[in-house]
Amino acid sequence: MSWSSARRGALLALAAATLVLAGCTIAPVHGDRGAMTSDPLPLAYASPDTRLEQVFYQTLAARLGRSGAPDAPIVTARVSSSASDIGLSDRPEPVTDRQVVATITYQVEKSGEILASGRRTATAHYRSTGQVLADDIARQKADEDAVRAATQSVIAALLTDPALQ
Repeated sequence: MSWSSARRGALLALAAATLVLAGCTIAPVHGDRGAMTSDPLPLAYASPDTRLEQVFYQTLAARLGRSGAPDAPIVTARVSSSASDIGLSDRPEPVTDRQVVATITYQVEKSGEILASGRRTATAHYRSTGQVLADDIARQKADEDAVRAATQSVIAALLTDPALQ
């Protein structure tokens, strides 16, 4: 087999593979499959009082959408977080592993009637190094990560709650 015939065969194989794969599409397995034509739940959201509540409402709205209807059920929440050291050792080390626990207590209300309510928690880890600015930024990021994780649990609860369907 000459070099040109081997090259011709490789080009034909490439062209055939291109035609075969031309009909395939790439889509995420776990995520939105194209643009949604309507919101899964027509919800309105209370005004946030803290940065963590803002993260909660933004995450909900990004996944569930936002309703502008005056009679839409309104979601209200209290979001809190606390940090603690991980482990029981008192050895002085330059880096300390820490954990943040975020707690979301939420309710969905329409015309004075509570349709759904619950409490969800999630954790996030971070490390403190003794540098004040770096430690503060790491804590803020861990707080927001934990709130986003707990919000995913709230979303699952809301999407499966029969009172909201």
